[in-house]
Amino acid sequence: MVETKAGKPTVSMVARHAGVSPTTVSFVVNDVRRGSVGEITRQRVLASINELGYRPNHTARALSTSRTNAIAFVTDDIASSPYAGKLIMGAQECAWESGKILFVVNTTRDRNIINAAVEMALDYPVEAFVYATRTAREAHPPSTLYENATILLNCDVADKSLRSIMPDDIGGGRMAVDFLISSGHRRIGFIAGGESIYAGRDRMFGYCNALSGAGIAYDDTLVRHSDWSAEQGYKLTHELLAENDPPTSLFCINDTVALGCYEAIKETKLQIGRDISVIGFDDQEMSAMLRPKLTTVALPLYEMGRRAVRQLLETPGAKGSTTQDKISCRLIERQSHARLYP
Repeated sequence: MVETKAGKPTVSMVARHAGVSPTTVSFVVNDVRRGSVGEITRQRVLASINELGYRPNHTARALSTSRTNAIAFVTDDIASSPYAGKLIMGAQECAWESGKILFVVNTTRDRNIINAAVEMALDYPVEAFVYATRTAREAHPPSTLYENATILLNCDVADKSLRSIMPDDIGGGRMAVDFLISSGHRRIGFIAGGESIYAGRDRMFGYCNALSGAGIAYDDTLVRHSDWSAEQGYKLTHELLAENDPPTSLFCINDTVALGCYEAIKETKLQIGRDISVIGFDDQEMSAMLRPKLTTVALPLYEMGRRAVRQLLETPGAKGSTTQDKISCRLIERQSHARLYP
């Protein structure tokens, strides 16, 4: 890299090297089509930029154009969860494909950190915000986000005043139970997760909707409410199997509960995938490691991340949009289910 006495190569140096004006260099660097820079000239400028090692001053460009090509991805504790990778990857890849960079800030639900992170991002400044949560729930983002281009990911606000992208947990729950019904099951147990967060509420709706659609009466003896843990999955599976008329299949609120369910069934004479069916939810990495491999419903994490950034890019500067998107889940069929025959 060639350096001036003051340090790094400048636009003027590139212009002299390429035999063009500084304005032409600026048009090429910023891809300004109205400059009508010919292709031969453009290639000569690019060759000079490469030879001299010139790097544009993105901060200065941001101050003059009010665009930094940066999007802030502000989260609670999602970066430490098993869901983080695909969610962030989807957002990051979509941003990168569009020439943007994604800044990820994990705030651990500390309001002071959340507020400080948003203020720092605004000082940068970023063009837009993705505000994400670990669990699908009602969020309380900083008030400044209402004044900027923002999209909520895996959460929403009570008055639906900010646009959001969430998984279709109702559809996912219905999909799992419909699959069991189509396999001949009528006694379908559900180890639910309570309704304190959206996923627990919506997956219960999906369970009930599937039963109703098939003309199967809801039976509360087949339902147990857990704390989403493997320990509860183990305990409640034993309870369900001890019923006078036990279920022939079990739908678990998540894969962690299904893990406990597996352990309980192993202590009986039943064989998973032959005598009893088990379906989980979330498609955590461990689901493919269980034996037999767990049939489960996959959350659309990667697509959710991509969709969030795509919407921000398609409506740059949009404020006050209230679109509420639900992204469909997908059934991952493995070996933990069995077809019943009359």
